[in-house]
Amino acid sequence: SADSTIRIWDAKSYQTVKVLRGHNKPVNSVFFSPDGNYFVSASDDKTIKIWRAYDGRKMRTIDAHSSEVLYASYSPNGKYIVSSSWDNSARVWDSNKGILLATLNGHDRSVNSANFSPDGNYIVTASNDENIIIWDFPDLDELLERTKKLFNNRTLTQEERQLYDLDFEGQ
Repeated sequence: SADSTIRIWDAKSYQTVKVLRGHNKPVNSVFFSPDGNYFVSASDDKTIKIWRAYDGRKMRTIDAHSSEVLYASYSPNGKYIVSSSWDNSARVWDSNKGILLATLNGHDRSVNSANFSPDGNYIVTASNDENIIIWDFPDLDELLERTKKLFNNRTLTQEERQLYDLDFEGQ
């Protein structure tokens, strides 16, 4: 809302049940994770925040963009969040670690919305430049394999893994 809060409402009584505070500028969107356990909010304060749904506890703040964040949504498997901004980009985040995985540059004006396809293989962005772009979105295992190929399929050192944020479980 414009007062920088997120309000939980009782649908029957139309009364506010809880007011969540955490953003310091207007909140532009809220989107539930597929399992309903979390939701992500996007704000003019340039952040996205992840909240636990059952008690409204703020779990993570991500300094997401260099300008206002207009929209954020979860992937169908809940592993990723995509955000869009006035900075003309969309960004993909690891929803558990809060790390940036990809920046989608291709629009000339603000990106108003970004969503995953139902199968999670694509991201669609819509912009004030009057274009819609459909982006191919590989999963992290595929990204890791692509990165290994850049290093001639050799095993990466721990330092390289940290440098390129490739320290995934089981790798």
